[in-house]
Amino acid sequence: MKSSYYIFKNFIKRNWRSIFILFSLAVDTTAIIISSKAAYLIRDLIPDLPTITITKFIFFTFNYWVILIFFGLIFGLYRTSFHSNRTQQYKIAGKAYLYSMLMIFASFYLLQQAEFPRRFVLFFIVLLPIMFIVGRSILYRLHLKFQKRGWGVRNVLIYAEGPDGKQVFDKIILYPELGYKVKGFIFNDYAAKELHEQNEFGKLTPNYIVSQLEKTAKNEEIDTILTPTMVNGKKGFVKILHKCEKNRIKFKIVSPESENLLRFAYILDMAGIPLYSPARTKILFIKNFFKRGFDIIGSMSALIILSPLFILISLAIVLRDGFPIFFSQKRALVKGKNEFLFYKFRSMIKNAEALQDELYKINLTSGGLFRVEDDPRLTKVGKIIRKFSLDEIPQFFNVLKGDMSLVGPRPLSIADLSNITPENTIGGYYKLRANAKPGITGLWQISGRRELSFKEMVLLDLYYIENQSIMFDLEILFETIPVVLFGKGAY
Repeated sequence: MKSSYYIFKNFIKRNWRSIFILFSLAVDTTAIIISSKAAYLIRDLIPDLPTITITKFIFFTFNYWVILIFFGLIFGLYRTSFHSNRTQQYKIAGKAYLYSMLMIFASFYLLQQAEFPRRFVLFFIVLLPIMFIVGRSILYRLHLKFQKRGWGVRNVLIYAEGPDGKQVFDKIILYPELGYKVKGFIFNDYAAKELHEQNEFGKLTPNYIVSQLEKTAKNEEIDTILTPTMVNGKKGFVKILHKCEKNRIKFKIVSPESENLLRFAYILDMAGIPLYSPARTKILFIKNFFKRGFDIIGSMSALIILSPLFILISLAIVLRDGFPIFFSQKRALVKGKNEFLFYKFRSMIKNAEALQDELYKINLTSGGLFRVEDDPRLTKVGKIIRKFSLDEIPQFFNVLKGDMSLVGPRPLSIADLSNITPENTIGGYYKLRANAKPGITGLWQISGRRELSFKEMVLLDLYYIENQSIMFDLEILFETIPVVLFGKGAY
């Protein structure tokens, strides 16, 4: 029977990321309280200054805490605190700090608190960044110490079909905050000897072969396998991926193609994109429960707020082009799985779908995506509502029905899914998109959808599915606002 210590240690190890995020939140809360209290005491020591009442002190501290934590959440300060370095954290915190200061001053004005003691606020503004840097530096050092003792550390193997596996090894050494401990390189049986001789991997860390993965994983307590090899049809790649699924070992790609997608500010990750991640049933149930509640509240609120616009667009469509007002189409994330009727405001002529086959000849993108410049099927009203993504408003009804979520991978038409070519399937693993609910918005929509290929869209979807949380959804929803307002990437 396992000891209580072993069970506790295993629990901490499996949930260290979530625990560390809570620590980060507690550290920032403490920084705000200490800064506010210190500003209160310093100001109180200076003679001939008007006093600040305890009520105003509490009001300011709590008000600022709410605002700063809100901006921290939507800028990704807490979601990424586990695997981002201190420089990244300071940049995000600085952004949240500036926005929150603007918001707090605006709230003073709106709440008629303009007479709030200015010196107290000035002391607070100066002290908070100092307290944040001190608190985060202490937390970072503690994090590294815990990692040295094995807390929150993932034991990894690096799978290589060539000499580029050393690049992954060097990256892990360079970024200890990722929490990876390299236990060795693993090669296909036929290539192990040759690669060992050519690249001297054995001098870096032990070598293993794929046929012995089960034994190695058990002996070394392997959690994850990283690879620089982009998905292809090679027999060895498929073999190790199947072995990972069998042994519940996470498998991630850290390739130039996948890393190119990690340039986006809201991703803030260096740890790769998963092709396989073992499901955690209890955690997944809790996540889905809260995500569904978030979707219901969010979609109902959006429909109420946007109801005047909803009526206006409906009238514009009817008066200009007649009925029907809505366009419905069967869509899915993967062909043949969970197909549903997808609703939009009608932005095209009535026989638009019948003309699409001809337009595939001038399609500007690849895979399951379809885009043409100046689509001749668009109506005058349609051009306007498509530019600002207003045609998407009826999808909030899809969210209420449970077919979709506010945030998730983009559902595609069955016709577009039928046009996915083999080179765009990522070895067939694009089907992992089906592990999530389709979303009104997602990483693809806020990442410059015009410029991204189908394969890149799928990799972003896999990253989102792995990292999905209410925090991440808030970030994506917030990033969607400027995309909609400025019509960025719409087509």
